[in-house]
Amino acid sequence: MTPATRRSARVACKADPKEKVVERQLVAEESPASSVPPMNSHVKIYVVGWEGEPHLYRIRDCAWAMGRLKRKYARKCGMDPALILDGRTLRDIECPLLLCLEDGDRLEVGWAY
Repeated sequence: MTPATRRSARVACKADPKEKVVERQLVAEESPASSVPPMNSHVKIYVVGWEGEPHLYRIRDCAWAMGRLKRKYARKCGMDPALILDGRTLRDIECPLLLCLEDGDRLEVGWAY
């Protein structure tokens, strides 16, 4: 099977600005594997704590689990945080690529009980 005939899949995100809900759907396309978003692209994410001060984190690998970001923030503030995106608590195994995070996106901090 050649790369041109191989079916590749990528995650496409559609955001509804009125409802602030992100829909995720798997899109299959007939194209070379080079059209799939690179797994090692940089993403800059702001984590906004209770005090309202944003902390910038640069994630080099988009397949990087959010648990690593959570542990880094926990070391900085000394508490166990829960990262929240659009009102939904993120799990440790989720990654920026599947969450469709882009440069400048903000995550809020809630505290895990």
